[in-house]
Amino acid sequence: MTDEKKTEKKQVTITEVLESKSGTSQKTGKPWTVYSFKAKNGDGNSVTYKTLSTSIGELVKPNLKCEIEFEISERSHEGNTYIDRNVSQMWIDGKPVRDTEKKGWQPRGADPENRASIEKQVIWKGYVEALIAEKHLPEDIEHVILSWARQALGIPDKPTGKTKQEAELDKAFNELKGAESVPPMPNPAAFWKVCKAEFGLMPNQVRSELNLDVNEVPLDLTEAYLTLLAPRRGQ
Repeated sequence: MTDEKKTEKKQVTITEVLESKSGTSQKTGKPWTVYSFKAKNGDGNSVTYKTLSTSIGELVKPNLKCEIEFEISERSHEGNTYIDRNVSQMWIDGKPVRDTEKKGWQPRGADPENRASIEKQVIWKGYVEALIAEKHLPEDIEHVILSWARQALGIPDKPTGKTKQEAELDKAFNELKGAESVPPMPNPAAFWKVCKAEFGLMPNQVRSELNLDVNEVPLDLTEAYLTLLAPRRGQ
C-alpha cells in the first residue's frame, strides 16, 4: 500500500446513486454524511466516488453529465487494498457547484470591507450612547463620526469654500457672538438641552427650522444656536 495521493479531473456520467451514510464525529460532535455514487468516463468503466459535500451530494442523479475533481488514495482493510475517490468539486454545464472562494474557515468579519462596516456600526452605537449620557467627545473624533453618518445617509459634507451669502452670514454671526452670551455647548447633547430650555424646541423641531435631515446634527453648534436665536430676539 502507498500513502501517495493524487488529484484528477474528469468528465463523467453518473450511472447509479448509492446509499449515503451518516454519523457524528467523535472529536467535534458534528454530524456528517458521506454521499456515494458510481460514474463512468470515456473509457466506459464505472467506478465509485464519494463526497462529504452536501451541495454536491444533493445534486447527484443518474445520467447526469458533469465534470468532477477528486483525490485518489489507497487504504487497506483486513488484508485487502481499496481505492478511494473523494470528490471535492463538481461542474455542471461549466458552472462550479461549490463556492471555491469559501474554502477553509474564516472568522466572522474577516473580510476587510465587512470588518470596517462592523467597526463603524460599533463606533456609531458608542457615539449615540455618549450623546444620551451627555458625555463630551473630542471635536475631531465627533467630526469623523458625523462624516461617516453623512456618507451612510447619502448627505454630502459641507463644502470647504463659502459663498458670498455665507460669508455675510458669518459676519453677522460674528457680530452676534460678540453681543450675545452664548451658553456653553461642548457637544450635541448639550445643544439639544439648551434648545429645549431656551426655545422650547425638541430635536425634530430644531432640525425643521435649520433644514436638517433626520438624525443630522449641526456641525457648528454656536452657529445653529444663533440661527435659532435671531428670529426670537426682542420677542
